[in-house]
Amino acid sequence: MITMSYYIMGEVCVLNKTIEDFRRHLPTEEELDRNTAFDYPEWVYRLAAFLLPAARLIPRALGVYRAYEERMLPDPSGAADYDYCLILGALLYEDGSITPVMVRRLTRAYEAYEANPRMRFVIAGVGPEAERGSDVDVMADYFEVMGVPRRQIFRDYRGANSYRAFRSMRRRCHGRPFLVVSSDFHMPRCMYIAKRLGIRAAGLGSAETFSKYETFYTFRECFADIKARAETGRYLRRK
Repeated sequence: MITMSYYIMGEVCVLNKTIEDFRRHLPTEEELDRNTAFDYPEWVYRLAAFLLPAARLIPRALGVYRAYEERMLPDPSGAADYDYCLILGALLYEDGSITPVMVRRLTRAYEAYEANPRMRFVIAGVGPEAERGSDVDVMADYFEVMGVPRRQIFRDYRGANSYRAFRSMRRRCHGRPFLVVSSDFHMPRCMYIAKRLGIRAAGLGSAETFSKYETFYTFRECFADIKARAETGRYLRRK
């Protein structure tokens, strides 16, 4: 049996060639509250939670939630309709170990593979030169260990942000529809970018424990939607 040592929340674990073994290491809500790639003072999270209802007016006004509702798949069984899957990376811990956010994205993407073993995965993120290491390489290694053929795994170091990842994916797929896997809090912006660029993409979100960190990420995404509007707007004006 192929095994691989890897880090989850600072502890070395052995990954066997079964998704069940990997799922055993999924963090609980209590563990997630103690583990994140970012560490801000407690008042920052409290303020984000307080302001979140107002912040959500931004994506609502931009039409972000409409794009999200139109394009999301209810479960991984829909992956059978797609040849490609774009997996968006997640920041590693400072020591290069894997975060709970990435664990959940990997698990969700593997569920898509179980539904469609012919699916090809494009993993977008940062390269080996990044200060915390390459999230792309970590995720690609995971899929190889899990038995996904290497010829079905593509590493995209140019997809360091969501907009660039979608632009790169558009060139790769030549207009064909593809699946996108990311965190639930990230999916509204992903589907909004896809809709604005005229890309036929469907989303599959990784279920998150709605801790204070997820609340903070959701709050931050509301303002990232403005950036997505600006980036896609510049692209559309150049066409």
